[in-house]
Amino acid sequence: QIDQPSVAPGTIRAKKISGGPLGAAVLPTALLEAPIEIALQLGCDDEKGSAALVAVQLAERGLCQCSCGLSPELGAAAAREAAALYADGELRTMGFVKKGVRMPHDPEQRTDLCIMLTDHPEHRLHARTKALLEIDTAIERFARATVAQLALLDASERYPMGGGPNGERLCYSSRGDLMVAVYPGSGSRHGVHIDNQDGDGRSNDFGRVLTFIYYLNEGWNADDGGALRLHLPRTANARDSAAAAAHAAGHSPA
Repeated sequence: QIDQPSVAPGTIRAKKISGGPLGAAVLPTALLEAPIEIALQLGCDDEKGSAALVAVQLAERGLCQCSCGLSPELGAAAAREAAALYADGELRTMGFVKKGVRMPHDPEQRTDLCIMLTDHPEHRLHARTKALLEIDTAIERFARATVAQLALLDASERYPMGGGPNGERLCYSSRGDLMVAVYPGSGSRHGVHIDNQDGDGRSNDFGRVLTFIYYLNEGWNADDGGALRLHLPRTANARDSAAAAAHAAGHSPA
């Protein structure tokens, strides 16, 4: 299925990105089904086995779709916390990070509302975000396990998207804070971007190489809008070469 470009050709944004790595967003898009969802059980005895399955999909395709297996009660509590933060005006518009520095907000590029949280007990919102932080802790633990499994893959198995810029083995060095985001409707969006286009201004590692997103939505469907679109690079995989040449995209609920 061929879809319209993510960024309309001829716009100011299209002119800015057309010659760079985001140029895929200006071309017609071939839509692919998202990979088969992996059912995880975070915190169970076989979490390492789940991380190994995720690592293989990340190496092959650069993305993986999972159901986390956390309790519905925990997810509902986290959703209530996020909704309360939004209702109380705690969430703000944010700009992108460039060379490790948060840039001014660009309303043409993103209109979601966000807040960054940490698990430090003295953070002023710590007592109001316990469920969100519990999910964050579970995801961090799984992220560490996933990176460890990626590092166990042979060079050929890590190719094309499971290693560093030159195929290096990955190792866990640090992580960013938890970002809680709300898309309040009325066309709110987070425009096409690369999470880490410059190493995050860090010289001792590659910067961010993995992004884990946990959706708090319940009962989402495509008619609600807000789908996540992921553009694969042209050289992503021989199996996906035709789609990658058209800058293929996968969809997940947002």
